[in-house]
Amino acid sequence: MTLQTEAPLPQLRLGNHRYNVGSVLSMARRGHLELDPAYQRGSVWGLSRRRNLIRSLLLGLPIGQVTVNNRAGCRFSAPGYSRRTSPTFAVIDGKQRIETLLAFNNGDFSVPRSWWRPGDVDGQEWEDTSDGPYVRFEHLTDEGEVRFELAAMPTDEARLESVAEETEVFELINFGGVPQGEADADIM
Repeated sequence: MTLQTEAPLPQLRLGNHRYNVGSVLSMARRGHLELDPAYQRGSVWGLSRRRNLIRSLLLGLPIGQVTVNNRAGCRFSAPGYSRRTSPTFAVIDGKQRIETLLAFNNGDFSVPRSWWRPGDVDGQEWEDTSDGPYVRFEHLTDEGEVRFELAAMPTDEARLESVAEETEVFELINFGGVPQGEADADIM
C-alpha cells in the first residue's frame, strides 16, 4: 500500500464552534447526534475517567475538541442515510465524552459533593459513600445545573461527504497522534 497522493494534500477546513455542555446534551437528546457510526469503538470509559471528565469541566480545564461531521450541511451520501430522518451530525471524535455527559445528566453516576459550590447542591440531597457524600445530577440546584451546562465544549465541525471520509478523519485524529488505549477495567 502506498501513502503517495496524486496531488498535495488539501487542507481540511473545520469550523470551530464554542458549544457548551447544555447545547451538546440538547442535540443528543433530540436525536441530532449519531454517536455510533461504524468506525466508532464501543463505550470504553470506566467510572474513573467519567468522574475525571466532570471534575475537569468544573475546574474549567480544556477537555479537548469534539469533532463532528455536519452531514446535513453538505452532499453527504450513505446507504440508509436520509437528510430528513437521520441525525444531523456524526460524532467523529468525542463519543466517550458525550456519553459521559449524557450519563451524568441522566443520573447514572455520582461525583463528590465537595466538587460543587454550596449553592450548586440541594442541601438535603446526597449519597453516603466510603469516600464521603456524592451527588448525582438530580441533586443539583438550578444554579448547579446551569454551572454544569454552561461548561465549554469546543467542537470542530467538518463537512465530509461520505462515511469513508469520516472514517479517515477518525483514524487520523485517533491514531495519528497518541493511540487509543484498551477499555478501562471499571467500565460501567
